[in-house]
Amino acid sequence: MKRHFLVIIVCFFSMISFSQSSENQNFNLDFEIQSEKEELPDGWIKWGDYDLKVDETIKYFGKQSVLIENGKEVDFGSIAYKLPSNYKGKKITLEGYMKLENVTDGFAGLILRIDKDGKSIAFDNMQDKKIDGTKDWQKYSITLPFDNTSDHVFVAGILAGKGKAWFDNFTVKIDGKNINELKQVERELPLAEKDKEFDSGSKISLSNLNDTQKRNLFVLGKVWGFVKYHHPEIASGNVNWDYELFRILQKIDRKDFDKELVAMITKLGDFKTEKKSLPKEDDIKLKPRTEWITNTNLISTELATLLQKVNDAKRKGENYYIDLHFGVGNPDFTNEKTYAKMSYDDSGVKLLALFRYWNMIEYFFPNRHLIDENWDQVLKDFIPKIIEGSEELTYKLNVLELIGKIQDTHASIWGRDKTIETFYGNNIGPIEVTFVEEKLVVTRLHEEFKDNNLTVGDVITEVEGVKVTDWIKNNLKYTPASNYPTQLRNISLKFYEQMKLV
Repeated sequence: MKRHFLVIIVCFFSMISFSQSSENQNFNLDFEIQSEKEELPDGWIKWGDYDLKVDETIKYFGKQSVLIENGKEVDFGSIAYKLPSNYKGKKITLEGYMKLENVTDGFAGLILRIDKDGKSIAFDNMQDKKIDGTKDWQKYSITLPFDNTSDHVFVAGILAGKGKAWFDNFTVKIDGKNINELKQVERELPLAEKDKEFDSGSKISLSNLNDTQKRNLFVLGKVWGFVKYHHPEIASGNVNWDYELFRILQKIDRKDFDKELVAMITKLGDFKTEKKSLPKEDDIKLKPRTEWITNTNLISTELATLLQKVNDAKRKGENYYIDLHFGVGNPDFTNEKTYAKMSYDDSGVKLLALFRYWNMIEYFFPNRHLIDENWDQVLKDFIPKIIEGSEELTYKLNVLELIGKIQDTHASIWGRDKTIETFYGNNIGPIEVTFVEEKLVVTRLHEEFKDNNLTVGDVITEVEGVKVTDWIKNNLKYTPASNYPTQLRNISLKFYEQMKLV
């Protein structure tokens, strides 16, 4: 089974349009309504290359079910339905029936996904349940936390691997009530989402930064992130903090910039403070690094005093920009606006990306203390780097280098990114290689390989005139991983998956 089917599902879900009315109604979740001209039940959409068809012979309920069958060498097959999400409630449940026949090399499952601003904020496809083999009709269910500020909900059935899977009689419930019996509600947008001034871009263009700009941007990056996660007014969703960044970036040349920061924070309004009861020292695994807010060698006394007050703010425990994943407890960076159509000469959006990432790591990365480099220095170094150039490739390589600074193999630009793939090359080599004692060694020759001069065990020293050692030296920084051997492992995949290196 190929590894990309989940990414494809994500892309697919973002493209489906929704045309239902806003009144409560009977959604066609049981597959029973089907217009004569439609191949699938009304409202249901096929994705993937597996065969999908209505089956009137094998069914659990009513007159028909839907069958997904793998007859091709592709990733997955899925049948999906899009629902509105403007309902009141805290939990959403998808129930459905599945019947399996000889499912191998993969799994079958239901899918429940909640989307907001073009990205998934909650998702389950039952892959971890490892449902395979041959099984008669059984009822399955998925429950996720429900966010009624989301844009829409997707329900689907999926088959990945070989075999057949039938799906029938889906039901969606919110807090235990059938969605067909619920009325949609008009949703009042948070004030943060009503601010539309910079929807088309920040209109900020910076280059060849002087010392004043570099200093101000460094302080801004730290202050902007600290206030984002500590100020109660931002936590309430009343401020579009991205756009406040774009506004103050217009003043980045000023030598009295700290006064502008004070004005920006003061404009948020007053708030109550309280003395915090801290956990016992032995219970603290990683302390927040907020000592800098008292450092008057870095920032003005007025700004330091204000930031200390923000640090002592009385907070409700909820934040518009940060939540915890249901059942796991790891950070969920919700409500972060995406800029899918960003211009790569937009310095404001690129700095926003840098400041977002840097502060996410600063305040929420559990292994921050294991980062070899000084994290403040990383911010200083990447401020001029991230805004350089106006090309997509330059920006994404800089982002890869930034990601690599945290030394975590799980962090990278995931998915099929055409720009990065083209950088490594578009030709797939008919050989497989790995590093042995830091030398690139041939481990397998595919049947279509015709060069009789190359055999398993040979060491490759050059590819198209580029020395392997030089390529590693120049590109290691674009290969995020926890250690050097893992970087070499990932680089070896580049050599045989995208063999053209120049």
